Amino acid sequence: MPVFYTFTVLGLIVWLIIDHSIIQQIISLGLPDKIVFWLSNITLFGYYSLPKIDILTPAWSLDIELQFYLLFPLLFYISRNNYKFLIWLFFIMMAVSFYLCAGYNTYWINNSLPTYLYFFVLGMIIFFRKIQFDARTEKICLAILAMVIVLQYVIPYSQLHYKEIGSIYYVTLSLILVLLAVPALANSVRIHSDKRDKFWGELSFLIYLAHWVLIRPYGVLSQNVSSVMHVLYMILYLLFTMGLAIVIYWLIDRPMEKLRHQWVNKQG
Repeated sequence: MPVFYTFTVLGLIVWLIIDHSIIQQIISLGLPDKIVFWLSNITLFGYYSLPKIDILTPAWSLDIELQFYLLFPLLFYISRNNYKFLIWLFFIMMAVSFYLCAGYNTYWINNSLPTYLYFFVLGMIIFFRKIQFDARTEKICLAILAMVIVLQYVIPYSQLHYKEIGSIYYVTLSLILVLLAVPALANSVRIHSDKRDKFWGELSFLIYLAHWVLIRPYGVLSQNVSSVMHVLYMILYLLFTMGLAIVIYWLIDRPMEKLRHQWVNKQG
């Protein structure tokens, strides 16, 4: 959370520099919307679905994760001696997700926990059942996944429909790609990370948030410029994003993680 708060403040400052009216937009919100705005930015709950103004749009996934963590103890209690419950829940929630996305293509439904719950349940099944796939299966699935992606840019019908969020084609394609990636994902969680791998894994989260802090000035600067300047701004944007993520990693993330480990050790 300290990292999230840091990027939220930085994002608000940068947004204010780009658009001075943002503060007025927040002030002019009605009381219910102000309460939602502040609660979602403090607790993250409802961050993607409820506030009319979100500072770090990519933080929507954190909201979904936190909702699942609230539900996890109940799922764990019910399924601890009955893993078949998770299997049934996976297929049920996958069908529910498909139905909601294809039949009720609304902003709130598409960005709520029921839409994504089957991903988390699948993760629970893979972890608790220690599921692994042989190398041949993993390679075949990855090859098919790559082929399916390429076909979206080759087949005329796919070119027209693969970006139509909420369409039957889009939802079906997303489901197929996820299932094809399962063997590689299931095998990867069993691989022990070295220091370099852990560093890039931890840094990736900060890059995920840092890029949105700088995406607004990048968008302004790259408007109505030549292709050469556009590429230059893009390179600078990527470099500054990486630099900002590394600075926050060493100044905020690592010290807070050290304090967290100290607190956990004291509890033991």
